[in-house]
Parts: sequence; C-alpha cells; structure tokens
Amino acid sequence: MAFYDYLRNGEASSVTLIGKKIVKYQNIYFTRLIRQFSVSEKIDLLEIGPGQGFFAEACAENQIQYTGIEANALMAEDLRKRGFNVYSHRVPPIRIEKTYGVIFMNQVFEHVRNRDEALALLDSCKNHLKDHGLLIIASPDFLRWKEDFYHDYTHDYPTTLTRFSQMFFDYGLKIIYRNWYSFFVRGFFLTGLVAFLSRICYRTGIFKLLFSEKAYKVHCSLLPSLIILGLKEEMYEFGNHNSSEALYIVGD
Repeated sequence: MAFYDYLRNGEASSVTLIGKKIVKYQNIYFTRLIRQFSVSEKIDLLEIGPGQGFFAEACAENQIQYTGIEANALMAEDLRKRGFNVYSHRVPPIRIEKTYGVIFMNQVFEHVRNRDEALALLDSCKNHLKDHGLLIIASPDFLRWKEDFYHDYTHDYPTTLTRFSQMFFDYGLKIIYRNWYSFFVRGFFLTGLVAFLSRICYRTGIFKLLFSEKAYKVHCSLLPSLIILGLKEEMYEFGNHNSSEALYIVGD
C-alpha cells in the first residue's frame, strides 16, 4: 500500500474550479506572510507535504527557493519532472542535512498518528530551521470542523490553535502570527459564519443541487483552517518565557 495515492489518482485528486481559485488565493496569503515575517530577502523554504504542487508553483512565481518532502513517491516523482527539488520520505524525522529559513506545512500536521509523533515532527522542524527561521503550519481547526475532520481516513491528530500554541511555547518558538482562514475570508467570526452557512447549504441539499457529487468536497473546502507562525529565536528559547515581551500576536 502506498500512502496518499487517493490524493494523486483517486476522487480527492480532482480540484474543482472554485477549489483552484481558493487554493490560489490562499497561496497568495501564505507567500505574503512569508515575505512579511522573513528576516532575509532571499528565502529558502522547505515544504512538508507538497501534494500536487500548487504551493511549489506559488514559490516559483515569488522567487522563493523551494524544496519539498513528499511521502508519496509517485507524487514526488511528478514534482521532480516539473523541475521542483523534492525528496520522498515520511516524516518525522526530516532526513535532510540542511537548515532552512522557512519550513511550511499546509494540511499536513493532522496526518501524524499521535502526540509523540506530533512532538517529534515539531522537534525535527525546529532542528532544521536557521536562527530566526519561521515554522508555518496551516491545518483544519478541529473545533470548527467537528465530525467532518475525519472525512479523510488519514486524519489522526486533532489540530487546534490552542494545541499548537502550547507546543510552540514548550519548544521555544516565538508565536508571531496566528489566525483562521476560510474561502476568501480571515478571522474567527467571519470564518465561523462561512462554516455555519456551508453546513446549512450542505445539509439542506443546496450544495447537492449546485455541485452534484462534488457537494461534500465543496462543503469541506469552506470549513475554517488555522494558521500559526513561530519564530526560532535563541534569545527567546533560553530566556524567560513568562516575559510580557516574549510573545506577540499579529492579527489580520
């Protein structure tokens, strides 16, 4: 058995027109955050779980030096054929002898099997970050997805902003940004409204009429994800975590 073949060849591999627009808009959001918070103009980025390569393409368009690690060997080979530098192995650990200015995961962390593997992945990411490097994680908000979180059989680790905040704190990663996003909106209340309307449209059959067999996929694409950015900063790691200046949050 090969992990994530369903994302390459199965039903989940097809992306609707609205899905492509959402992905493009979200990648603009991600690359702007990277540019905003990176300390270097020349950004070298490692993405864990590039999938079909939409974010890899966004990095190429924004002159971000890109490397990927993809668990599915066939998808990794597809990306290499398109000119991207992609390794193929499962994480944790990260088996690359190099550090990066940015490590990025989008819809990946929820696939780890348990708390120990989650902590091992976070530890491996930190060890592969340069000083003042950024760890960026975007994942479904379990508290907002509810039972839909498990529509993907490989979703094992419920991800929430509180959980990530606690783990980042314990690993000495200074949180510099956190937020929720859904469709073309950001923020806790707006994304909650989108989720509420999506549930109504799906459960009343409106999405079925509009999108036929894609109805559930559209519904899930509108549910909120969270995003958190952590800064690897040695002074923060070994300093006083309780300082009022040790943590700052930037909202949108």
